[in-house]
Parts: sequence; structure tokens; C-alpha cells
Amino acid sequence: MREQSENDISSEIVRADVICLVYSVVDDETFNRLSKYWLPLIREKLGDSHKVPVILVGNKSDERFEQGEQDSSLNRAIPIMHKFKEVETSLECSAKSMKNLAELFFYAQKAVLFPHAPLYNSAGQMLTEKCVTALTRVFKICDMDGDGVWNEEEMQEFQERCYNTPLLPQAMEEVRNCIAKHLPHGVKETGITLDGYLYLNMMFIHRGRQEATWTVLRKFGYDDDLELAESYRAITKLQPAIHKAEISTQGTHYLLCLFSKFDRDQDDLLSDSEFQNLLSVSSKRMIGQDWYQSVETDAKFALTRRGFISLFQLTAYFNPVYTADILAHFGYSYQMAEPDLNSAFDVHKDAPWEANKSSKEQPRKVILCNVIGNRGAGKTSFMEGFLGRNLSLQSKFRDKIDTQSPLHIINQISVYNTLKFLILRRTREYNLDPKEMKSDVNCFIFDASSRESFVYVQKYYERYQMHFGSRSVPSLFVAAKSDLIHDDGKLLEEVKAYCFEKGILPPHIISVNVTTVPSDIYLELATLATYRGAKTRFRVPQFGPGGGSIRQRVSSFLEWLYRRKLVISGCVVVMAIVAGCGVVHIRRTNPAVLQDLRNFRLPMFALKA
Repeated sequence: MREQSENDISSEIVRADVICLVYSVVDDETFNRLSKYWLPLIREKLGDSHKVPVILVGNKSDERFEQGEQDSSLNRAIPIMHKFKEVETSLECSAKSMKNLAELFFYAQKAVLFPHAPLYNSAGQMLTEKCVTALTRVFKICDMDGDGVWNEEEMQEFQERCYNTPLLPQAMEEVRNCIAKHLPHGVKETGITLDGYLYLNMMFIHRGRQEATWTVLRKFGYDDDLELAESYRAITKLQPAIHKAEISTQGTHYLLCLFSKFDRDQDDLLSDSEFQNLLSVSSKRMIGQDWYQSVETDAKFALTRRGFISLFQLTAYFNPVYTADILAHFGYSYQMAEPDLNSAFDVHKDAPWEANKSSKEQPRKVILCNVIGNRGAGKTSFMEGFLGRNLSLQSKFRDKIDTQSPLHIINQISVYNTLKFLILRRTREYNLDPKEMKSDVNCFIFDASSRESFVYVQKYYERYQMHFGSRSVPSLFVAAKSDLIHDDGKLLEEVKAYCFEKGILPPHIISVNVTTVPSDIYLELATLATYRGAKTRFRVPQFGPGGGSIRQRVSSFLEWLYRRKLVISGCVVVMAIVAGCGVVHIRRTNPAVLQDLRNFRLPMFALKA
């Protein structure tokens, strides 16, 4: 066999998954070259922070005994292992007598499958920081009641989920006794603490059983770098370019369980400390600091159940990948016994609601509404009113919060006994591009006391209609600050006439400077989006003071029917009214004829408008 050249050795080093450095236990020079030549050479080829495990192998152990030497070279290898962290372990063997050869290949395989370096710092004789972080997350996820202690039921479920075998009572007691002997505060009367669990894993690693720790870590999604693997955090059925995501029914159930787990005082609210405790499951920053501006809270910023679910629906709608990352860190796959995150989300094509009606997909739950208006029109007050905050409550919030007005508000709303989530999105005031206005429904809000405010929304409404045409979504005009009207309602009459001309609903007139913010307007927006304007098709136009003559009313009604392409339907309505009047007349004048008509059966037929 020819001797390998330096190029051959370099090529093999780069391709290797594990490297065994062999020296002779009876030749000190070969041992000294480990730290002077071979290990520096490996770092030169792979980089100082490479992750290829190295095993030190002392060969010819049989010759050492023949020469009467008893001292093992393994003690001399300890300083090298401290200096070079890539060295996993060391052992002695004999190629001549085959002693420990099977163990050599076992450790080589084990070094690849269950690397030692990411878990344990040999120099400091302790678990690595990343290992402690990962195991802490595992402990908090499996602590189902959130009391900081694993009781017997939680330990049993953990054992069966991770190792597919039950934990016998005798083995459970042995684990408790072992921890209590070396770490008394690692055990409590009800179970083992986080410190006890960390000690248990360090004991496994000391005994060369790091596969026990790696089995758990991989069950919870960790790769060899102790980061959550991409496959563990991904929604495989989602294509962000064409899909929108929502939290599914199963995902909602998981979130409600999570809420109850961290609601330690059982008051149906997550206080700031309880919410921070929830976020501490992962060291990664999960949710921004201004979340409480966008969802329902109490006056002390404690998060309600509705607000908690709404918060995740909001993040899922605009950033499903980020939301999936959050749920992965919180342990959704483990607690719901699911192989991935797909069941936590419903995915829909990013298309208008009407296009989704005939689809076999789950009905959409999230509605996006653009709130469009100029500065000072009352957009922010209108949006926060959806959370039940009048001007008085809003001012208290702003006194405590040193941030800008929220860009989004979300809350739950029931549309014909079907739960929906309505998102109100505040648009910017200037240079608004119609392409940016893509939504399910639009709310054009203006100051009822300012003509310039109405002219602003009128301009953008017409630009929107011109851009989208038949693809435009329903729109609703809202006259805010009705308590400040000073022109006897002349502007509102003009707005009503404008809405009638465009064939849309008359404006809603509101004020948030009241004790209770009216909620019917938000229901109107959600209904318009869900049924794509069905409400507007049968709503008779409104008249101002005086109401007009009967002739004007009939003329306007027929014109309105014509605009809505409902002339045939109108005729059917008129015929039904005439027939009803005839029946009443016959019933009063000649009841016998009515009885004959009842006995006479006509064939069934149907009219289709």
C-alpha cells in the first residue's frame, strides 16, 4: 500500500464525517504529533470552529503490557481534549489482538450520530449554554400544569412520548433518589425541578450516554447545532406568494390550552408577568412590545382570551412563517401529538371572499378591512372603538403608552352566528396607491364637520373604483365626530346623495365620544365582506327631511331597482303584493270562492330572476 500524499490526506479530511487519530502507546513521538501536527492540520483544512468530531486512538496496547508498562496514555490525552474541543473521546486498542476495535467503531459512529461537543463543555465540566436553553424549553413544554415541577404523570408522559416505553415505578424512584443524593433541591415532594432535570442529563453525558439527551432534543425539533430545524418550524402546505393562513380550529384549541396553563390565578386574563412567563418558554423574542394596542385587553393591559386568540390570528394573517416559528417554539407538535405544524393552520388562496364560496376549503374566518381617511378624520379612535374603548379609555392608554397609533386592530365578531375575526388596517394618508388597498371591504371615514375630509375619501373611493372596476370589494362611508356637526347636516345630506348615486349604503354616522361605542357598524363591515354586498342589494335608498312626494319615492325606487338589475325581482314583488290584496278582497266578499281555490291544486313551478 502506497503512502498517502499531503493532498490525499487533505482531501480525506474535508470529506470525513468523523476522524480517528491513531498513535502508538509505546512511541511518545507519535503521541506528541497529535497536538503539534495533526490537530492543527485538521483545523487548518476545516476551520477553527469546525464540527467534525475527532477520536484519539492509542494503538499497540498489547506491546505496552509485554514491556511491563502499566500507565495508560488516556490520562495524558485529557489536556489535549480540553484544548481541542472537537476531540470527543479517547481510547486504547490493539489491532493485533482485536482488543477494543469494536468499541472504536462504535464510538466513531456515536460521535457522528450523537455529538458530544454541542451538549457539554469539557473544559468547564458543565452543559453548554445552548444545551441548557434547549433543555429548559423542553422542561417548560412538558410541565403541563405550569407549576415548575414534573410530577409522576408528566414524567410518565414524557418517557412514553420520547422513548416509546413506560417508566416503571421502581425506575422513577431510582431517578428521584439519584438526583436527591447529589442535588437535594433538584427534587420536591411532588416531583423533579428544572435543576434536577438538567443534572440528570449531565449525568447521562458523564456516563457516555448522550444519546438519551439527543433523543429528547430531536423529538423537540433540534438539529446538531441545537437550533430548531427548518422542517420542524415550517408549514409545508403554505405557498406565501399565493396563500393566506389562519389559525385552524385545532390550533385555536391548543392556544386556549396554552392560555389556561399560564393563567396561574385563573382570572381569565394574562397579566404582564404571566404573559412574559409564557414567552420565556423560548429565549427568542417572539412577539413585539406593542401587541396590547391591537387586541382586546382590560384597563390594566391584561390580555383576555379573545385578545390572545386574536393576536395569533393577526400574526398568522400577515406573517404565517413567523407565527409557525412561535408555535414551534411553544411546543405545538409535542402537545398536540402532531408530526408537523400543518394542522395548526387553515390555508386559503389569496382571493376575494366571493371566489372562495364554491371552494372545498374550510370557510375563511379572517376579514381584512382598510380604514381610509385623512389625518384627523378619526381613524384611530374608530379602530380602537372596535375593542370597546371610548375616548376616555383611549386617552388613558395613550398616557401609559409612548408609541405611535396602532396600524392594525383585530377582534372577534359574530356574523349570523358564525365566528369571524375582523382586522381593521389603518392606511397612510398621502399618495395612497390603489394596489395597496387590496382587502375584503373598505371603510372610508371622514370628519362629519369637514368638507375637505369628505372630498379626500371621495377622491380615493373613485380612484379605487376606477382601478379595480368589477373586481372592487364592498365599501362603506363612515361620518365620524357627529357630535361636532355645525352645518345643520347639509354635508351629510350631500354624502347621502353621493352614496345613492354610486349605489352604495348611506353613510354611518358615529361618535366615539360616548360611554359605549356602537358595534353595529363593525358588524356591517364584516357582513358586507362575508356576503360581498348582499345587504346593499335590497336596501331601499334613504330620503332626507321631508322624504319627497309619493311620486318621487316610487320613481326613485324603480330607478334603484334598475340600477341593481333587479327589475324582474321587482315585478315579482309587485305581483305578489297584488295577489295578496286580491286574496284579502275575495276573503271578505266571497269566502266560498276562496274555499274552491284552496281545493284546486296547481302544478308546482318556480320563477328564476
